[in-house]
Amino acid sequence: WYQRRVRVSDRDPILPHDSDSDLAADDTELGVIANPNVNGTDLPTENGEKPLEEWELNRVYDTIGVGWAQVIFWIISFLIAYSDYAELTLIALIIPYLRCEWDLTEEFEATITITIFLIYAISALIFGKVSDIYGRKRVMSITIVILIITAIGAALATNKYLFLFWRSIAGACIGANFATVVVYSTEFSPASHKSIGPLIALMGSYVSMFLVNVVGFLTINQLGWRWVIIIITIPCIPAWILLMVMPETPRYLCVSGKEKEALKAVVSTQSTGTNTHANSLGTI
Repeated sequence: WYQRRVRVSDRDPILPHDSDSDLAADDTELGVIANPNVNGTDLPTENGEKPLEEWELNRVYDTIGVGWAQVIFWIISFLIAYSDYAELTLIALIIPYLRCEWDLTEEFEATITITIFLIYAISALIFGKVSDIYGRKRVMSITIVILIITAIGAALATNKYLFLFWRSIAGACIGANFATVVVYSTEFSPASHKSIGPLIALMGSYVSMFLVNVVGFLTINQLGWRWVIIIITIPCIPAWILLMVMPETPRYLCVSGKEKEALKAVVSTQSTGTNTHANSLGTI
């Protein structure tokens, strides 16, 4: 198995096959994406499939390239990063209005800021592991919904303690998204494009810092700080919708022992012009 792996890794990426007989004749062409050592044998599983390995997934995406799916993942990264940093920037914008409405002391203002950022930092550390256990898509889809709920709760808060409660939960969701969204986009990208996801997420954070202040300047005096919170959270909705139509990352599915679903995720996110390769995947 080791000799086959070395020999395959030194070869060019998978080339289109002329027929299914070529696949059977040259088993090493599938070595990039198939595990030739399943339970100590080279035989496929009872479903006729061979499970993927993590290193093989990297080779697969290097071959598949960039297509519409990767672009959608990058858009999701932008929207979630925008929403997360907008929620953080929002605090500095509305604190003066909260001070007037609820007579906040300087100590309580500091408590709001410190609590939110502390929970954000702790959540970012914890939810990286949580997403390894339960999946990137599941974690983000839940935290985005909770983030929308916390925005509504903070907008309807009748006192400073309720506001602090809702924003603390929002801080946990922001930290969870921060630890997950970049991983989600990069695991679907070839090696030559893995830096694009983090870069776009970083752009989303910078854009949010600018737009939050623009939105606040245009609306906060007319609509009030409560409506500003709702407006700032709107990008979470398209991010959640796009996330629902995309699959879980093949790497997570592979590590979780769901090789068949991992193969489907790979095929469903292939770039245009690689149908032959997708068919080859389906025959494993």
